[in-house]
Amino acid sequence: MTHGNRAILTHKEDGRALRLFVADGFEPGSRTKIQRYVGEFELDDGLSYTRAPSPDIHRNMRSVIVFRLRPVGNVLRREVDKSTSGDAPQIASAALVEVETQETDTYEAAGSGGVTAERRESKLVQRYTEFLRAAGHEVRRWRIRPPGELRDLLTDLYDTTEGELYEAKGVTTRDAIRRAIGQLLDYRRHIPQQPTRLAVLLPARPSQDLLSLLTELHISCVYEEPPGNFNRYKPS
Repeated sequence: MTHGNRAILTHKEDGRALRLFVADGFEPGSRTKIQRYVGEFELDDGLSYTRAPSPDIHRNMRSVIVFRLRPVGNVLRREVDKSTSGDAPQIASAALVEVETQETDTYEAAGSGGVTAERRESKLVQRYTEFLRAAGHEVRRWRIRPPGELRDLLTDLYDTTEGELYEAKGVTTRDAIRRAIGQLLDYRRHIPQQPTRLAVLLPARPSQDLLSLLTELHISCVYEEPPGNFNRYKPS
């Protein structure tokens, strides 16, 4: 919170009006942006700001500050500017949704490599979903809204037949599996029907040390053996 961000954060204490402009097209025949005045706003007292992932100019993901503003008096109201996030809930909510919901809560890694990993992960989830359904399992996913937050979290897979929650990764690196462990433990806290098992879904068998790590945490490992076959690691 420095420079302009701090000026926004402390505008009430400093006695400054916070006036909002939005980019609204270009001047005819040029690349000069038109700045449209919306009106005077102030920070929301209940939740002044949140953090969200956003790409920088090089398409690397970073954490950015997103301020929450409320109008002071009459302001320009356009449907295109309307917030879809609403107020932050005081208690967590969770609901089962279809696997085919094409949404993600974050990128797994920075830059083009992250996009590639995400695509691999999506394809892996699709293949394993087909594998489970062919075995007669019902497969969904959880949409979770943690308390005090404005963004939903979406799990990768939830086998409702077995009560098993999966987190998929497109690579078998140590960092990816560490992230999967953290995500599973975080999701489980907010799911009303506590999963009977947790599992990491991977495109190939990881190293033995990582399999041992998952076993110690009582997290299963399911990995693909192409074409379209999946194995579950069972410690000897």
